[in-house]
Amino acid sequence: MRPRTPHLLVVATLALGTITLASSAGSGHAAGGPAVIDLSVSANEPTVKPGQDTGTQTFTVTNQSSSDGISNVVFRYTTPIFVNIAAPLPGGPGILGCAKRYTNPDRFVPEVLECTLAAINAGASTTITVALNAPTGTPPTPKVSSWGTASALPVPGGDTVTDPADAIITPGVNIDGAPPSPEQRTSPDLYLRPPTGAVYTDGTDGTLTFSIGNDKAAGPATQPLRLVFSLPPYVKFHHVDPVQGLYTRCTGLFDDPADPAVAQIWDCAVAPPVGLPPGTEVSTTVDITARPGGPSGNVWSSAVATTTGSDHNQNLATGIFAPGVQIIR
Repeated sequence: MRPRTPHLLVVATLALGTITLASSAGSGHAAGGPAVIDLSVSANEPTVKPGQDTGTQTFTVTNQSSSDGISNVVFRYTTPIFVNIAAPLPGGPGILGCAKRYTNPDRFVPEVLECTLAAINAGASTTITVALNAPTGTPPTPKVSSWGTASALPVPGGDTVTDPADAIITPGVNIDGAPPSPEQRTSPDLYLRPPTGAVYTDGTDGTLTFSIGNDKAAGPATQPLRLVFSLPPYVKFHHVDPVQGLYTRCTGLFDDPADPAVAQIWDCAVAPPVGLPPGTEVSTTVDITARPGGPSGNVWSSAVATTTGSDHNQNLATGIFAPGVQIIR
């Protein structure tokens, strides 16, 4: 067991979204009990323009095993930063029902779609086509790639998957914006270093560190910074340690404590004591814990660092990254 690091600040309020999903009569377990299957997920990478059009992203859930599925499958999609779920919601063969599990008009906050799929036979696939858009008012930015999290896993208590890692992916969406104006080029230019962390399945906390910097050629950031991130499935947030004199306060936006595969979404205010001058960085470390049933190895999610108040980040492309967490058994 690793020794625990003393914590300087404990935070968090949590607002939960709930929903009841449709299911088909008679679905569930057969008399012989759950099956052992191998589910995989794949997706295309569409491009959307803020406030101008709707793109579609197609997910394919495949049973790669030689065993027919018995229980229903839950497909979840936590959208990338700057991407919302549009109408109509997915439907079609093999889809028993879909609903928005979490919605938020804030362009920096992901949304969550959840669908119930019928059991998938050996070698068969179910296709889910999701309509997406970038909210009007998304700040001007060069074309940027943003990532979400998608998973397809049997309903709790249902079939067993041989490797959950096959059923969890980090799908990308391209947002086709515009370069910053001359006025914006004098504002801060934040970047987010690739966040990485590790977590242990023996119950010991792990950590995930975010480092936010301001490019040396940019203007100063004088207002508190904002860090919005989701965590990968089977990884949960504990609390935040202030690092380098930071004061960080986080609010939980979405979670389902009863389901370890649900990705949490958090919104954090990061307030450097003297702002963030050009050429400087600040860091904050998040305590995380592993939930049972997850994969081993690397899992990914999404994060964005941006400005608040009167500050305007001139290049959002450098403030977006997909945090990686290594789950260690």
